[in-house]
Amino acid sequence: MNRLAIDLTLPRPGSPAELSGLAWRGRVAWLRRHRLTGIGLHLAPYSNEHAGALRELRNRPENQFNLAQGGVLTAEQQQGWGDAYAARDNDLCWAVLTPAGEFAGATRLYDIDGATAEKGGLVLREELARGAPLALEAELLLLHVAFHLIGLHTVSTQVRPENTKMLSINRRLGFVPAGETTLRGVPYLRAELAVAGFDPAPLLPILSHWKNRHAR
Repeated sequence: MNRLAIDLTLPRPGSPAELSGLAWRGRVAWLRRHRLTGIGLHLAPYSNEHAGALRELRNRPENQFNLAQGGVLTAEQQQGWGDAYAARDNDLCWAVLTPAGEFAGATRLYDIDGATAEKGGLVLREELARGAPLALEAELLLLHVAFHLIGLHTVSTQVRPENTKMLSINRRLGFVPAGETTLRGVPYLRAELAVAGFDPAPLLPILSHWKNRHAR
């Protein structure tokens, strides 16, 4: 698997030349073949090797609630989702890994249509996320991919009203309220972020601090 290093603290995080001549579906396919290496984490394209760890994490009670999962996922259900994911061409799922390669969680950018997409499914092992800004960097990398590597105009998201942590993160990222909706009969709050409103600069000192700490 190839790697693409993305240091968001640099003035102009690089965009690979290979993407310049590709339409959005080609860019999604390219990203499915590359591991993104950030400052304090890796985003590895989802594969069957991550299935068991992701299923265990999604089956934790707090994640079942926030994702309106409706029950414990079985190995067969997780495999079925993975097979369906592999067959789609408008969906990106990453395993979040620590710099040492330990599974820390997962995140997704889906329903991509060339102009818009939805982000969601962020789940992290709290015991690892407490010691590093995994959620922040994973979200910033995902949005960097959406806006600057794929070329989307808008990213939307749906969050349960009780998930105050995710709602707070989205506000800090610049998402603005876009009404209410339901998912599997459960109320959710929608929010949207346009490319013109994506300004990671106020949050980058957190990553810079982590970068300097990690270097020491």
